[in-house]
Amino acid sequence: MKLIKIEGNLLSTPEMFFRAIGHLERLKNTATTVVVTGSSATEKALLEIVQSARDQSLVYADQLSEIEIYYLSLTRAIIPVIDQSASLSFVKQRFNALEELCKGVQLLGELPEKTVHEIINHASIISSYLFSAACNAIFKNISWTDGKEILVAERVNGAIVCNEEISEANILRNWKAQAPGIHIIAGSAARDSKGNTLTFGKGGGDLSASFFAGLLKADEIEIWSSHNTYTTADPLLVKNAKTIPEISYEEAIELSHFEHNLVAPAALNNAIKKRIPIKILAFENMTGVATLIHHDVAAKTEMITGISSMENIALISIEGSGMIGVPGFAKRVFAGLNDASINVILISQGSSEHSICVAVRNEAKNQAIHVLDNTFEKEISIGIIQPISSSGDVSIIALVGENMRNHPGISGRMFGSLGRNGINVLAIAQGSNERNISAVIRSADRIKAINVMHESFFEDAKKECKQWEKMKPQKRFMVVELPINGL
Repeated sequence: MKLIKIEGNLLSTPEMFFRAIGHLERLKNTATTVVVTGSSATEKALLEIVQSARDQSLVYADQLSEIEIYYLSLTRAIIPVIDQSASLSFVKQRFNALEELCKGVQLLGELPEKTVHEIINHASIISSYLFSAACNAIFKNISWTDGKEILVAERVNGAIVCNEEISEANILRNWKAQAPGIHIIAGSAARDSKGNTLTFGKGGGDLSASFFAGLLKADEIEIWSSHNTYTTADPLLVKNAKTIPEISYEEAIELSHFEHNLVAPAALNNAIKKRIPIKILAFENMTGVATLIHHDVAAKTEMITGISSMENIALISIEGSGMIGVPGFAKRVFAGLNDASINVILISQGSSEHSICVAVRNEAKNQAIHVLDNTFEKEISIGIIQPISSSGDVSIIALVGENMRNHPGISGRMFGSLGRNGINVLAIAQGSNERNISAVIRSADRIKAINVMHESFFEDAKKECKQWEKMKPQKRFMVVELPINGL
């Protein structure tokens, strides 16, 4: 069985609806599950509306009406007149429910978190239902399910954890997903143990797709991307960037923490556990080259799989003799930042133990400095630790590749190419798995650095091969006549 994930952003116009339906036609006679999420624009608008209601603003009613008119118009455009009645009624009912929720928030002047989840989830419910109705007007064997009536999950230490036992029981009880036909699900949400709606947040569509793929024992997850497939670098920054045809789960996870966030890391982790391959297809070119993420990646010749980066980073430095040989010093650094819910993106420490650098998001810089100043207040006051310093407006660039461990000299080649082009490296980090080498540089050098490294690792090798192929056969080899003595 195949499981497909379609984000709501791909269903924002009638033309995009019909294009998606056309792509599904190849699967109309097989058991296919399609997870559809709400558009990010609708989710954002609904959140702003309910916040306006909380703030006692009367504008929320007009804003909600505008979104309702949009979806009613969309319904009339994608569904034949003879079949419109049920869908128009469904949309009206949903917006009536939204209006009642907003009225309740306005009366109370409070916005409980569970209400936020309930309201945002309507974006996925409406998009997925309309997609199923539009498909039903063309195909047979179309069904629609609200995903949170199947999935049961909890948020544990910031992560969404699926209760597989209860979720599987719900599938067996309510849904014959293995039957031929197309089964459409509203994604990005579940019920918690108390029966409340729990939305998954950013990357929620990928996460719910991975949950359903595991529960249904799908052969493959197919993600239709509004952007691109995995590429050797960002094609908006590097004109010669190419699609990566296959990539390991581990490489995808490394890249997902940077700008190659085509699949949410949590979804990748679930796919790893279930050993379910993931195929990424560009929606604008579904017949083009895809990226397949799986375990059994064939032996690679390329040293590097991809080059990525992360912007809006700040580098925080802790220095001083008071660190040398002191057990638990690093623990105090990370404990303090953790207690303040500050995510550490990169760590760099010299072997002398005289300094530690940590990279955090730029918006967390001031808070991180404040936390560390308080943590080491005593040491700073007596001069064994220097006042906490920072460098803002920096970026992280990274080389990622499963095959890096088999090629000595990768870091030398990386830093040599950066140095020859006048790009200063502020900090360096490499994981013990040798799949990632990261460097902190000035943000002003980011685009230049990515292009320099792409040329060094991807384009120079191709140029060398082409030059070799153009050489005449007699010039490829040197023939040496050796004297033969004694004959």
